[in-house]
Amino acid sequence: MTDPILAAIRLRNTWLRLNNLTDWQTTAACRSEDPEVFFPSPTATPQIRHAKAICAACPVRLQCLYLALGNGLDHGIFGGFTEHERNSLLRRTAAVTANKSLAAQATSSCVAGRRRRPPRCP
Repeated sequence: MTDPILAAIRLRNTWLRLNNLTDWQTTAACRSEDPEVFFPSPTATPQIRHAKAICAACPVRLQCLYLALGNGLDHGIFGGFTEHERNSLLRRTAAVTANKSLAAQATSSCVAGRRRRPPRCP
């Protein structure tokens, strides 16, 4: 089973290769909004909710999120995610990737039921 976050990042990379970035931005729900709405202070809960509500109705929400994740944008709300939520998403993705790598190494150490040390085979 493929991790949905990794699949989304792969989809983003494919999408970026096939499309011009400015094409999707013309259909973004935020294009007519005040940009300040999307750069609230961390304690401005009503402003954060308002920005997320705009993002929730946006037809290009994923493209916006992929833009922020792919370019390391660390301020503002993109694709309905705050900077804290995007950082958490990236940390989880990195942890999943690391765990899959460790599992692959452990599996490759067990050849035809024989143990090579380390690691231990199940």
